[in-house]
Amino acid sequence: MIASGSIPTLLIEAALRTLMLGAGVLALVKLTRLRDLRAESMLWTLVLGVGLAMPFLCLWAPGALVLRLPQLSALSTASMPAAAATATLASAAPHTDGLGAFLAARTGQIAWALYLIVAVAGLARVATGLALTTRLYLRARPVQAPWVIGRDIRVSTEIGGPVCFGRAILLPSGCERWPEAKRAAVLAHEESHVRRGDFFVCLVAATHRAVFWFSPFAWWLEARLGDLAETASDAAASRRINDPAGYAEILLEVARGARPTPAMVAMAHGPGLAKRVTHILARVPEAPLGKAGRALAVGAVIAMSFAFVSVRAAASAAGPVASASQPRLFWLYRASATQPASSATIAPTRSHRAAPRHARPVAAAAPAAPQPDFTYNPRALLDEPVAMVAPAAVILRTPAADSP
Repeated sequence: MIASGSIPTLLIEAALRTLMLGAGVLALVKLTRLRDLRAESMLWTLVLGVGLAMPFLCLWAPGALVLRLPQLSALSTASMPAAAATATLASAAPHTDGLGAFLAARTGQIAWALYLIVAVAGLARVATGLALTTRLYLRARPVQAPWVIGRDIRVSTEIGGPVCFGRAILLPSGCERWPEAKRAAVLAHEESHVRRGDFFVCLVAATHRAVFWFSPFAWWLEARLGDLAETASDAAASRRINDPAGYAEILLEVARGARPTPAMVAMAHGPGLAKRVTHILARVPEAPLGKAGRALAVGAVIAMSFAFVSVRAAASAAGPVASASQPRLFWLYRASATQPASSATIAPTRSHRAAPRHARPVAAAAPAAPQPDFTYNPRALLDEPVAMVAPAAVILRTPAADSP
């Protein structure tokens, strides 16, 4: 079970890994000069799915690479038993009282409460928008006309422009009197959203942004997916009527009467209209990758996802990393469970602080089994504070040095 203070840390780690994955995918798109809207949408949708699952992947995936951070002191609590590490940290911590002590003890809980407040507010906004839009869809009137052709098309007096809700298309009142070219362009645009499943992708992106509200990449990813959805639908509608300039005029006309709608994919919303009109009139040709190219791109993103999930970072236990070429004097060996507690003594030297009055020397006991040349006694380290701690090692006295 994860402690409440560690959950924000896990989410921050997941957000950083998703950010690195997004940077890798963006570099892949730029380097390959990808001009396939369907393939790019597929890649960013895959990044969105991995980002939502990243906290669980961080808990499940084993660390393939460990980044070790050296400590300033050779004596680290990571190499001590749990009780010794706790006592050492407690003795080294500064004594605080009042508000400072309260904040120091409740930092994790405060961070967790702050995250929950913002995340719950974001999720509640998404859920409220979905509920209001569902009610709007249920109150809309189904269209019975020859041009419907078995599609779920409804008319609502509460919207000012065409929108996509799930697998349905909602049109404003008066759509039956539209010119045929305008109705064909609008339906082509919304059908593209339905076919691509843009409503569900945008809903998942909004949920991801609410959960990882502290990550700028979550906000950018939601905007990028919306941009790609509108650009692809504009291209489909422009091809349907075979008149880019005429479709740009229709888009501007629809945008004049459009009103914001929650939890919907609206034709007149998304990226800036000026940018969309410029892209339509520029007639930028696409370069489809084909099935093999798309499969290769998806495989590259999956490989990058596995790499970023597997990388681990951890602080080194004590000082330099183990190496056979280093002198044995600079090594600390863990005492086994069956080893006597006093198999070695600490060399008494001058210390920078006075020993406490209750400190007592540890009586040496005869070893029950052959001991290694160098060992360390955690109890002696706690009870005898006059041990000489060098910047890179703890110098220990060997059993041979104690013999006459």
